[in-house]
Amino acid sequence: RRNEAVPILQKVLTTNAKDGLGNLAAKVSPIQPFSIRTNFRGAAQPNGLEQPVRLIGNGGDTYIERDRIPRNDAWVDDWKVLLGRAYGAGDSFPHQIYNYPIIAEPGSACTETYLVINRFKTKKQAEHFDSYLKTRLVRFLVSLRKNTQDIYSERFQFVPDLPMDRDWVDEALYKKYGITEDEISFIDSMIRPMDGSGE
Repeated sequence: RRNEAVPILQKVLTTNAKDGLGNLAAKVSPIQPFSIRTNFRGAAQPNGLEQPVRLIGNGGDTYIERDRIPRNDAWVDDWKVLLGRAYGAGDSFPHQIYNYPIIAEPGSACTETYLVINRFKTKKQAEHFDSYLKTRLVRFLVSLRKNTQDIYSERFQFVPDLPMDRDWVDEALYKKYGITEDEISFIDSMIRPMDGSGE
């Protein structure tokens, strides 16, 4: 990738190693987090289901019996942060890199349209992680490993697995990793802001 990216990446990786932290790739789900196909449609309403689970899919939400979830049904009980598996950015910069994250509450699952990027026990941690994924720095680090529209775990190899005990924003991350004004300008030229919920 471009030469300007190298010192930024080195600062992040060096600091992360000193902090003794891993990378986010280890947390990202497999390509079919619950082994539910994209075209699967559950019930329109939860009424009549014994253990209804909200199923998030690209055609809107439906409901499925918990015992019909083929894989990782324990994840249903967690707060989850999801990303769509595909995002086409086009050729012109700045890019967004991926779609807006979705915070999925306990009692939910998703089709293979989405990846589970991380799981948490509390809503607050999920909200902090949602903010973290929206930062320009995280999306810049993902962009260094993303040469197609597909999102999967290896794209997050350069992203530090920071503790979600605070609301990470770019200013805090730039300070933590010693990113200079010139480097921030370069990141801004490559990555466009991601504000709000995207709705």
